Amino acid sequence: MDTKKIIQTLAYLAWKQEGHVMDNMKAYKLMWLADRYHVRQYGRTITGDSYFALPHGIIPSDAKHLLENNRTKLRLSREYRDAYLAVLPGRRYRAVTQPDLKAFSDSDQDALDKVIEKLKAAGAEAISVNGQRIIASARRT
Repeated sequence: MDTKKIIQTLAYLAWKQEGHVMDNMKAYKLMWLADRYHVRQYGRTITGDSYFALPHGIIPSDAKHLLENNRTKLRLSREYRDAYLAVLPGRRYRAVTQPDLKAFSDSDQDALDKVIEKLKAAGAEAISVNGQRIIASARRT
């Protein structure tokens, strides 16, 4: 598991949103869909995060801990997270600087961009309901 990659993925997702602000739940859904798409296309996830099924859907464990200021099993300083992400009230966060694109392979960026392109305007609930179908159609294009 690569903490830097998780932080960079969260920053990448928020950076592509208006005002660079993103709802945590939407970020979790987009991250899961990008990881799922990537593992089906290339045999590995982007982030390496562990996912858990909770009542509101699948949640990336360490991404959730990072955005909720909880301890994680990851070995990375809070300063690194704070250099890229600002935790906001109301379960939202903001990318404070452009993500480090060197953290991503071309296929990582392609998968993230496909998910963002298809679901940028959707809310977390709509992504939960329609995300898999939309991403499945992206694989065919």
